Amino acid sequence: MNKSLFTSRDTENIRMEEYLESLREFFKEMIPIPSGIEPSLISPAFPVKAVLLDIYGTLMISEAGDIGLTAVEADCQSPAKIYSDSEIMKYPYGQIKTILHDLIRKSHTITKQQNQSIEYPEVDIISIWEQLYNFLGLKEPFIEDLIQTCLRFEIQTNKISLMPGTIELLEELADMNIPTGIVSNAQFYTPLFLEYLLKDKLKTYNLNEDISSWSYKIGRGKPDFQIFSKPVKRLKEEFHINPEEILYIGNDMLNDIYTASSCGLKTVLFAGDKRSLRLRKENHKVKDISADCIITDLSQIIPFIRNTIS
Repeated sequence: MNKSLFTSRDTENIRMEEYLESLREFFKEMIPIPSGIEPSLISPAFPVKAVLLDIYGTLMISEAGDIGLTAVEADCQSPAKIYSDSEIMKYPYGQIKTILHDLIRKSHTITKQQNQSIEYPEVDIISIWEQLYNFLGLKEPFIEDLIQTCLRFEIQTNKISLMPGTIELLEELADMNIPTGIVSNAQFYTPLFLEYLLKDKLKTYNLNEDISSWSYKIGRGKPDFQIFSKPVKRLKEEFHINPEEILYIGNDMLNDIYTASSCGLKTVLFAGDKRSLRLRKENHKVKDISADCIITDLSQIIPFIRNTIS
């Protein structure tokens, strides 16, 4: 790949792989829960020249069904205590969760007031944790301690593992030499977790940071259309690939299918895990939206893509 998927402020010199290895007990393999939805793959009537992928609920199983911030903002079940040597983790989980929720909500409100064009703001979780330390009157932590606390909190409150078929899909896309990127609501630890789970196989894949977009880097989250702007623009300028030749795979009818299709992309709804499948039937924006395909296993899309380029 051209660049590391992990490029976050103040973190390049921290030995992340070593620290994540110390947390390996929390990276336990999970099994998808069937959603009861049947796959639907029509004969391809369009070429697939690039593929963009969601992470939580698509490439990775998430115990919370989404990124851990969603679990914080919702009332998801989580441990009463976070096991860590960090001073802040001496506080009960419930108290930390409440403060995090309030700080995130305050950040969203301030961002919307400062820029009314941002309907779906995304926080920088490192800054939120810095505010949390300050709120509790704790000594300002070293950046390494702060980042490790973020990692430990996320992985203990939202266990993750690779979705079955992830490696096969990435290998096949690389073999077909199809430009492949990530477009995901995420935090700095998201690409770290993906790299860790894929281990040394990552270098053999075709994941391209230049056509990837992470919500925490641009300050906007799906379903904001802006999250697709960079990948779509780069694919057009560097690869001469039009939006209708890009396939986006995700598990959320609003965040993924509605947003990607509104940007002119072809879409695949991944319905392989009940935990993370978001049909959003109550949302008016998806009322007249449907995915071009529905799959329940990532491997199902491989022959579909091959048929479009044969």
